[in-house]
Amino acid sequence: DEPSGPPVAVAAVQPGYDTAEEETEPRRLRHWYAGEFNLAARDLMRDLGGLTRRAAREGAEIVVWPEAVTFVDLQHRRGARAALRRIARDSGVTIVAPYFDRVSQTSAAIAASPRGALTSPRPKQRPMWFLGERAAGAEPRTLPAADRELGTLLGVDVQDPSLPRTLSHVGAEIVTSSTHDWSQLATQHRALAALGAKASGAPVVKADWRYGSAIY
Repeated sequence: DEPSGPPVAVAAVQPGYDTAEEETEPRRLRHWYAGEFNLAARDLMRDLGGLTRRAAREGAEIVVWPEAVTFVDLQHRRGARAALRRIARDSGVTIVAPYFDRVSQTSAAIAASPRGALTSPRPKQRPMWFLGERAAGAEPRTLPAADRELGTLLGVDVQDPSLPRTLSHVGAEIVTSSTHDWSQLATQHRALAALGAKASGAPVVKADWRYGSAIY
């Protein structure tokens, strides 16, 4: 709630399962195989859509999803793109949707507005090279959402407090941190999200698949 404007309600979605661990929820991962990622994207969005609509009923205007919701480019895969737009329109919220493009090995986040419009992507700043991720080479910049400017962090971006500070300097009023934690990193990433809020002077909205989703 800034002195110069009205408050905005933001939700961090935490589904409670992890797409990286097949043994935890095999039913949810029926399409999580090479060649079927577009189908997997629609399966996952069906789950996230229910949580998103619930957040909207509770007053959320912006809903932040965890990291790598899809393994396809949400801008260019028609089925996944249509599913995202439909959820945003039906729920009447702006959705921050991160994805990992298996083809280019890059991670990014886009926003879908209640009108179904999609922003251009904001890439991950610290790709995990040891897992094969590649850098997109773009400078940090904000993303418009519900008449606000958001800064997006993906995965281990949260480990560098200078990144939320930089985003704040270029106009971010809210910083989102979409992660795909494993249990060994959960405690550190919670602490680092709080540190990022302190460093930037902006709220940090952390959305994870299983651990520590909160607004700092």
